[in-house]
Amino acid sequence: MSTDIYDNIRKHESVGRAFLYSLFGEEIEASATGSYMTSSSNREFLNWGGYSVFLLGHSYPKIVQAIQNQLGVLPLSTRAFPHTALKQFHVQMASMAPIEIEKFMLLNSGSEAVEAAIKLARIATKRSTVMYLEKSYHGKTQGALSVTDSPIFRDPIPNFVTQTQKISRTDSEEAFSDILSVKPAAVIMEPIQGEGGIFELSQEYCQKIRDACNQVGALLISDEIQCGLGRSGELWPSVRLGLEADIILLGKALGGGILPVSAMLATKSAFQPFDRDPLIHSSTFGGNPLAAAAAAATLSVISENSIPDISRNMGNILKQNLNELASDYPDILEEVLGRGLLLGLKFTTPDKVANFMQSCVKSGLLLTPCLTTPSVVRISPAATMTSQEINKGLDILSLACKEVIKN
Repeated sequence: MSTDIYDNIRKHESVGRAFLYSLFGEEIEASATGSYMTSSSNREFLNWGGYSVFLLGHSYPKIVQAIQNQLGVLPLSTRAFPHTALKQFHVQMASMAPIEIEKFMLLNSGSEAVEAAIKLARIATKRSTVMYLEKSYHGKTQGALSVTDSPIFRDPIPNFVTQTQKISRTDSEEAFSDILSVKPAAVIMEPIQGEGGIFELSQEYCQKIRDACNQVGALLISDEIQCGLGRSGELWPSVRLGLEADIILLGKALGGGILPVSAMLATKSAFQPFDRDPLIHSSTFGGNPLAAAAAAATLSVISENSIPDISRNMGNILKQNLNELASDYPDILEEVLGRGLLLGLKFTTPDKVANFMQSCVKSGLLLTPCLTTPSVVRISPAATMTSQEINKGLDILSLACKEVIKN
């Protein structure tokens, strides 16, 4: 069975994709619940990866039920009229969003949310340039890629024309000066960079960027697609940093680990162009009933169960243990990065990462690499995991370190 599926992927999808899948053994995902994915060969894998999608684990009952209820009534709308699931999302989001954020647009993917934000900023300011941070990652569609600092993804595109400019992620004075000089439509930034190596922006840096945007009338876009909704121990990482964003982007965890959903949130002032003309940016499936029901239920679970607090407390425990692991293996582990349940293990050299991850998969633990920062491995478990699952994951990480040392 696995050979047939891999052969089909090679033939009809991508030879390279099939190769990537096969690096950790030719397994096939069959089912998932809680913190575990089970393969078709009945192997259980503890999921501490999944690109931060599974903040609430797999198949969270309340979210499954909300989707099933919606599926039995109105799975997809005609778009001639609104539907009640959209109202449920609006009410739930309004109760949780930063006070100055009043406008919400549901979309389908993180990249699509980035595209909408870039378009909105350019129309609202009547300017073209968007500035982004070094080592940033905002997606791979054309517009989102233009604010993604990755030659790996950009170089293959002939004549890749952009109206964007990169700024430093560490030198706040230099970034401040560049913003004042360029007077961009917007600056887009991740409070905690994911692909960029689980890199946290400082509060001083963020406030400097906000000041620069205020001086030149640029919008500030906070991409919280990966780090938001409690993943990093804060519901809104931008609020913790004092960013006062004009636009906030959500995704990944917003679908409850079940459906692809993203959202662009904005202040009333920033959103005015889309307020005046809703057809400037629309999406056939954006805000569909199933996605809206999933997002509303997810927000409800996050709020009712204080998921940001759980992530923060679990993250502190996990990070303390990871720091001890790094102390035990200083020849391969350089640093533990991140906060909450968005953590990273930085290796002394990138070549050790592949062996480490292969060993983890062999022992039943899934992790996620940082594709553009190959020396860092992402650790992003569910906030619903148990203490036993934390201990199991840590044991596997320790075993993997021993394997890397031996090799």
